[in-house]
Amino acid sequence: MSTHGNPERRHRAATSAAALSGRQLLCIVIASHGPVVLMLGAIPTGYQFSGSQGVPLVMAIAGLCLCAFAVGNTGIAGRIRHRGGHYALVSQALGPIPGLGVATLSLAGYVGLVAAFLVVLAGGLTGQLSDAIGLDAPISLLVVVLVVVLIALEFVPLRVFTRCVVVVVILQAAVVLAFGALAVLHPADDTAAAAALDPAGLLTGSFSLALCVAVTNFVGSEIGPNFSEEVATPSRTVPRATLAGYALTTATLVISAWATSVVVGPDKIVAAAQGQLEGSTGGSGEPFTVTVARQAVGGDHLDAVVNALTRVLILGGLASAVIFCQVVARQLSGLSRDRVMTARLQPRLDGGAPLSAGLIAPLAAGAVALLAAAGRPSQVVLYLLVGGGLAITAVLTISSLATVVWLLRTDEGEAGFFGWEGRLVAAMFAFLTTGFVVVVGTVRLPAQLPAGQTYGWLIPVGIAGGFLIGLVWAGMVRISRPEALAGLGRQVRAD
Repeated sequence: MSTHGNPERRHRAATSAAALSGRQLLCIVIASHGPVVLMLGAIPTGYQFSGSQGVPLVMAIAGLCLCAFAVGNTGIAGRIRHRGGHYALVSQALGPIPGLGVATLSLAGYVGLVAAFLVVLAGGLTGQLSDAIGLDAPISLLVVVLVVVLIALEFVPLRVFTRCVVVVVILQAAVVLAFGALAVLHPADDTAAAAALDPAGLLTGSFSLALCVAVTNFVGSEIGPNFSEEVATPSRTVPRATLAGYALTTATLVISAWATSVVVGPDKIVAAAQGQLEGSTGGSGEPFTVTVARQAVGGDHLDAVVNALTRVLILGGLASAVIFCQVVARQLSGLSRDRVMTARLQPRLDGGAPLSAGLIAPLAAGAVALLAAAGRPSQVVLYLLVGGGLAITAVLTISSLATVVWLLRTDEGEAGFFGWEGRLVAAMFAFLTTGFVVVVGTVRLPAQLPAGQTYGWLIPVGIAGGFLIGLVWAGMVRISRPEALAGLGRQVRAD
């Protein structure tokens, strides 16, 4: 049967040899912020910065907001098949100049997150090596080793890497479910299970800060469009994987926040999380993982459980770092194909990113991580995580606005609330909620960080700078190669 008359069939035929299935893409999306990474990394920050006991409910509210983003984006994701992801959508809906701004902002955000992961992984490996063989390796050396590992993994075919990711995701999911079971069996008291979900908890602490942290915890669920050229039917697979990713991440965050609250006690969970913050910034606080593990299993098996959790966390963090590097490589190769970057970064024939594009994220993130390791790594990590999370949330805000504009221009498709109108309402809701998070987050979250009164300005300046660099770049391209700028986000793979 001829495929020349059907773009979807041509795309399927071109990618059939190395195509990802919907389940594999979903695993990639989930592994970008694995369940254990969320439970032991994201959940404590929600309690730390907000002081709210209602974090489990806030996670559910944040998930609802971001599922709305996925619903609003459903129709457009089927029309735009470009490895640049959100910058391609923004370029086609709002114009190439803001599109290039979104491209540089997202690249900066992902590189910052990879740098944070490198520092955290190096710190975890330091403790593991010391306990296992008595080797006191410096964090800087381990950062270099991890960068080499990230580069080496660029040689692994995506389908092979995805099979490994499936194992890591299943392992992490089993840990989270087991911990949920422990929470049921060993609650802090008889009322903890219900008290952890008491709506009155939303009135404690700061709801707005809790929501800001919660929304940034979902970073990674938006990466499906970057792999659209490597799935056989992107119009169906990418939207479904994105929506399922947000839904499963919501479930993971709610279960993890509820379980930790039940085990530690809703009235003690904020103090436990803030104790970790104190410990990481030179105080006498105890790591959150240790506090939770002690409450769950007692002191007899504490060391074994903490070591096991740390190793699973390292595996999950490494998978997340690799996936974000893959996303950066695909965006760079997309910009290269759009003729606004060097042709050496052009995509391979199988749709993957070339090694030259894959080197940039590990090397750039490694340089940032080495600078962090030379100073106060635990504090710099918080800045990188908050800044990177807010940067990607800003990308979602602009993408939601682009979706609204796109839908208003073309009212094609199924009418009614579950058709065009429903997607429009969802996109507008996502624009307002993520925009609120970006504004409140850039104003209030930096002040919650260590030395935030002195260095907190770096986060809003960094986010604004990442976007402005793209605008300046667009101005330069407009002068030198106006035809390339006009085609930004439109140079799709030749099938």
